[in-house]
Amino acid sequence: ANILFVSTIFPISTIVSMAAQGAIGSQTFIRFALILFPYALGIWVGTRIFTRSSDQLYRRIALWFIFVVGLFAVMI
Repeated sequence: ANILFVSTIFPISTIVSMAAQGAIGSQTFIRFALILFPYALGIWVGTRIFTRSSDQLYRRIALWFIFVVGLFAVMI
């Protein structure tokens, strides 16, 4: 929940701050609106998947993901 909160609030506060300073045009807001829907959909799907799985399954998937990322990092 903390990661979700930070990853949602930080971009929004950054955009609001930049808009207040005049650093963002209308195209940026249009792009933001287009990206917001898939982002919110991903959060919703992730929440649904997480609530239906067990903690043990989540840990296994997370550890395998970290393992694969580590392998790619070593290979590159």
